Amino acid sequence: MSELGDPLVPGLAAAAMLQVNRDPKFAALMAADERQTLTTLTALLDRMAEDGADLPFPPARVARWVASIIDSLFLSAMEEDFDPESHLRELRRITAWLTGRA
Repeated sequence: MSELGDPLVPGLAAAAMLQVNRDPKFAALMAADERQTLTTLTALLDRMAEDGADLPFPPARVARWVASIIDSLFLSAMEEDFDPESHLRELRRITAWLTGRA
């Protein structure tokens, strides 16, 4: 998540979103990266479940939610008032609240 502080992130995220719609090869690369991310997250969540973690949904569904939350952080980086340190602190606080650890 440290890359969220990079001033190039907002422009790169916007350019990637545009390029996916223009370039099928780039879209395929992005889709493959997304599949790998979901596969890795699902494997980690499977291990957590095997170790007794009480997941709210099947591991693949939780992986999708985690990836969506991370994606939203990168979209937030395009907002004028985006502050990576503050947003990450807020994300941790909201996550703690949602999981009953606040």
